[in-house]
Amino acid sequence: MGPIELDKITITDLEEESTKLKNKIDELEKEMESLEKKKKQLFKEAIGADKDTKRKLAQEIKSGNGNEVEI
Repeated sequence: MGPIELDKITITDLEEESTKLKNKIDELEKEMESLEKKKKQLFKEAIGADKDTKRKLAQEIKSGNGNEVEI
């Protein structure tokens, strides 16, 4: 893709790009919310768990992948 010529960009092009970007932001916000919920769940699971389990869950929270840990 070559350089964009500003004089050829229309309002419609800008509006379409704006819509695409807003949709992407919404998608990323939902993903962030989901990851935050998983992190909180892992934290809750760690409360009252033995030290080894706490270490495993802490690693899960640090890595950010949110995979469930078998206890």
